This record gives sequence, structure tokens and C-alpha cells, in this order.
Amino acid sequence: MVHAVRETPRDYTQFGLSDTEVARYRRDGFLLVRQVFDNVYVTTVRDAFDRMHQKSQSLADTSEIDGSLYVIGPPQAKSSFKTATLRVVWAGGDEPILDTLGSHPRLLAIASAVLGSNSLMQLINQAHFKHPYDGVDFPWHQDSRHRRQGTELFTDLDGMGSFVETLTAIDPMTPNNGPLEVLIGSHKEGHLENFQDHLPRLLTTYQQHTVEMNPGDVLLCSPFIVHQSLVNTGSQSRYVFLNGFALPGASRRIYPGCGLGRLRQISSNTV
Repeated sequence: MVHAVRETPRDYTQFGLSDTEVARYRRDGFLLVRQVFDNVYVTTVRDAFDRMHQKSQSLADTSEIDGSLYVIGPPQAKSSFKTATLRVVWAGGDEPILDTLGSHPRLLAIASAVLGSNSLMQLINQAHFKHPYDGVDFPWHQDSRHRRQGTELFTDLDGMGSFVETLTAIDPMTPNNGPLEVLIGSHKEGHLENFQDHLPRLLTTYQQHTVEMNPGDVLLCSPFIVHQSLVNTGSQSRYVFLNGFALPGASRRIYPGCGLGRLRQISSNTV
């Protein structure tokens, strides 16, 4: 049965998730949490993104700078930039403030709630850029493939992917500036080998939903949720700050900037 997607309003001073929110995340495979961060946080992140994007325009190819991997692609004809900045992997290397903000107590508390652990391994700290007509998109996929599920590099310890991705909106995410689209409930399929063979069935089985976000909102995603990210055909940029957390012992992949990951501990008195 198709059900409506509920959005969760939140006072940004509050930490963590309710049992109802965790249940909704497990039901749908994602959860949109409103107003987790205020304008001060968003502005600080956006300033760092602007500096990284400006730096990327001097790069001829994908390059590592101070522990951050700048992933560069060719611009599209309509783009006003020299290159398309696809993403900056472990952005906190070149911009240490993003390392600090990427392990903010609010993100850790939210990730802890859905993973059920006060100890987390941070694997992802990424800046994602979409400027008008830069051609950046990511077709339908599961993030579990990027975590190397199904190989000796990852063990699913809890049977639910043992990982959660947090996407913090720095700009508004609208239907025309490169939004994320998800297939509601598709995470229940688990990790799918030969993903493209399953895609036609998935697209007819699960309801497709376009995620819209305001700056400071956070989207939580299961590694199994089937999703895509569209090109930006609007007039405004779309910056998103990604941070991903795994259960300790789940991942054995070496990641740029953080190796096997950064151990993050949740204080028992965080409220």
C-alpha cells in the first residue's frame, strides 16, 4: 500500500530522534529531519564550500589537496565554469572546519539513534556541488555498493546495512536544481548484486519520491535505499554536505582522508 511521506519539524536545539522517527526511518529507508542546524552553521559550511569550489576551478584533473580528493569532470556547454566539481572527498582535510562540523553532536546523535550504537566510525565527509547546467548527476543506485557490501571489505553486522548517510542541505533542494529522488521502502530489498538487472522491477514496485529540503535540514538514508540525483536545470546552486557513519568493525575499506575511518563517540549525557 502506498503511504504518504511525513516530514518532521524540529527545534534545532533538540538532539537525537524519537522512537517514532527511528521506526519511520526503518519503514521507509530514509528520514527527513527539519531544522537540525541554524543559519550560523549553514553559512559556515557554505563559505567552506565556496572556497573549495573556487580552488577546483584551477585544477585540470582530479587531484588530492591536503588530504581531500577533488573529483573533477568536464563542464557542460551551458555551464559558466571551467570544470564541473563533482565532489570533494573527505572535505575536512583541506577545510578542517568541515571535519569539525561533520562530526557535530547533532549529526552523531541522529546517526547513533538509527544505528543503535554510541560508538561510530565516520567514513564519509564529502562536499557535493551542483551548479546550474553543470551536468552533474548520479543515476539510480544503492550506496551499499560504494561501501563494498558483498565483498570482504564490509560485514553487515546488524542486518540493516550497518551504515547511515546524513545529507545536510546547505542550499534549498528544489525539484529543478538537482534534487534527490528515492524509491520509498526499496531498502527492504537489501544489497542487490547486479543492480541494473533489478532496476526495471524496482521502478514499478516502489513509489518514487522527490526530496525537497531547506538549508539546515538533514536527510538520513539507509545504504540500501534506491535513489538517484538529478541534474541542476534551475538558476540556483545546490550544495549538500554528506557525512556517513558505520558500526565499528563493519568496514575494512581504506577511504581517502580517513583511512579505515574516524572513531566518534556519543556522550551518554547528550540531550
